[in-house]
Amino acid sequence: MLYLVKTAPVCRLCSPRSCQMLVRVRVKVRRFAGARVRRIIRGLVGALGVCALVLSGSSVALAEEAMDPGPEEPSLALEGTELDPERSSLQRALDEAADTGEPVELLSKRGESREVFAMPDRTVQEKSYAVPRWARTDEGWARVDTDLALEGGAVRPIASTVGLEFSAGGDGALVRMARHGRAVELSWPGGDLPTPVLEGASALYPEVIDGVDLRMLATEDGFASHLVVKTPEAAASAALDEITFGLAGEGLEVVVAPEGGLEAVDASTGSPVFVTPPASMWEAGSTEVGSELAAADSDGAQRAAAGAVTADSSAGDGAGEDGSGQGRVAPVEVEVSADGDELSLVPDQGLLEDPDAAFPIVVDPQWLTKKPTAWTGPNKAYPSQSYWQFKGDSTAGLGTCQGWMGCYDGSTYRLFWQFDTSAYRGKTILNASFNVPNTHSAQCSDRAVHLYYTRAINQNTTWNTVTASGFYLSKVRSESFAYGGSQAGCAPAATAEFPIRGLIQDRADANGNQVTLGLRADSESDRNHWKKFSKNAYLRVQYNVPPDKVSTRAMSLEYGGLCASHSDPAIFRTKGKMTVARASDDDGDRIKVQFRLQDWIGGTWTQYWSSGLVPSTGKRSGSAFSVPMPSSVPEGGGTSRWTVRVYDGRSYPRCFTADWVMRREKAL
Repeated sequence: MLYLVKTAPVCRLCSPRSCQMLVRVRVKVRRFAGARVRRIIRGLVGALGVCALVLSGSSVALAEEAMDPGPEEPSLALEGTELDPERSSLQRALDEAADTGEPVELLSKRGESREVFAMPDRTVQEKSYAVPRWARTDEGWARVDTDLALEGGAVRPIASTVGLEFSAGGDGALVRMARHGRAVELSWPGGDLPTPVLEGASALYPEVIDGVDLRMLATEDGFASHLVVKTPEAAASAALDEITFGLAGEGLEVVVAPEGGLEAVDASTGSPVFVTPPASMWEAGSTEVGSELAAADSDGAQRAAAGAVTADSSAGDGAGEDGSGQGRVAPVEVEVSADGDELSLVPDQGLLEDPDAAFPIVVDPQWLTKKPTAWTGPNKAYPSQSYWQFKGDSTAGLGTCQGWMGCYDGSTYRLFWQFDTSAYRGKTILNASFNVPNTHSAQCSDRAVHLYYTRAINQNTTWNTVTASGFYLSKVRSESFAYGGSQAGCAPAATAEFPIRGLIQDRADANGNQVTLGLRADSESDRNHWKKFSKNAYLRVQYNVPPDKVSTRAMSLEYGGLCASHSDPAIFRTKGKMTVARASDDDGDRIKVQFRLQDWIGGTWTQYWSSGLVPSTGKRSGSAFSVPMPSSVPEGGGTSRWTVRVYDGRSYPRCFTADWVMRREKAL
């Protein structure tokens, strides 16, 4: 049997002269309310010195005398009493952190892209990652690890946020991806698949078409399929006019989105579970096409000339004065058959047949889980093309790469990350920063990078989207740095940090679900401002959990009772104590309470007295607080209001409790 005991006020059950505070104890019995419950209640009544008792159904009203300031009695714990496990775990973690001097993670709050720590100074620190960091497994949480291994007749990542399987060769499905009981499956149209070559997160199926490899890449929350067209002769194959995959869904319907991508929609809710940005193809072997400046970079020329296609070939070298590593880009049309059992890709024949094309050419799409966290890096050279999640690359450039090896003419990039901020609602933000690894800088000298608060991004965000009027909401911060330069004496790759406490507090106060941050180079025409950044950005937010707002049901007058409202105010004739039966703080800090009195004058509430914060030493969370009415209470008739708020040493609740109205009458 489980019992829940809560306290709340009861209206006028006892004479105010014999009881100074009334407390209602509700006993909720899940399965049985019998003799044992009555025995517990009788014991409580005897222990608390109750002046009156009313039993109705499962509610018991108790009245208890309140003392001011009163001793801090130990918490009453009954066998079988239900406690708030989240609050208890937070307080225990804060106590442990304070005792050991080390952060303590709250595993109950961990998420795929979230870590929460109790800190030694009794604050809470949360890290919110753009890229999923943790995956649920049969053994519990595991760090995401996209390296592939052959297991049980299929190729699987070591730990992923989705159930992902690639073919081990032969017939059967090419890929299956599942999440929360929903799944999508693709089959290769060309018959049996060769045994894949595994390297890291890549499964390479060689020569699925003459001169064409199929590379499947496991990502943290999905996969990418890359057809790698290696030569002009392979590009001329009729098999590349249209590639049709077998398609199947479990609880999902795959449809073409209006913007050109795909959505795997939950058949029961209508919400997308998996999405793809609009498919595209690009020159992965492109060298710098329009500038003679890059010719001086002989090392870069050798790298580009090699044209090797590896699991990260399109990401650029990350050292030296390299450009984006991506040449020209063209769209790929996608079609889903009427009965939903086939998915067709129609590559751009103009790029495939171009005699100046820089092979290999890569044809995607990229399948991803629909989530609030995201990142993208649109390119001015292709203003209508999505570069969602950096098209599977681990890094992306910022600014213009014009003049560096591997840069297509006109390529200028901006970068964006999106984070879930729902956990910060109602919190007092003490510190907050946006942190992003800067993996490469064109020059050793510091160059400014600007951080903006922007509108939301999604898989269809393009350069045209981010340059539209009103997309940038405010400039947040500018920082100058240069990490990861290849020249002698340059600073190594490091994480750039942008303080953003004010922005995160604004989002918390507005009950915002997310925040989107954008980076822009100080100059988008000077190649020396070119930088590369990792996708692995994160927010670090340190906050205090403010005390709970006091319920009006916990407020009482010594001579006037409880449960008053604007329409039915309490009546008092004698000044006495004002009492809060219980004030609390979620993270267990010692608390103080401030009482205020206001009078209704000229159509508005005007404050005429405040207690300040009492008592000076504070009391334990969950304690009662009382103060005597001051002598300044106006004599005679009128209407007053008293309000109260709690302070935990760092912050107050968002507002006072302000609904307790009382009508003064002349003393009898």
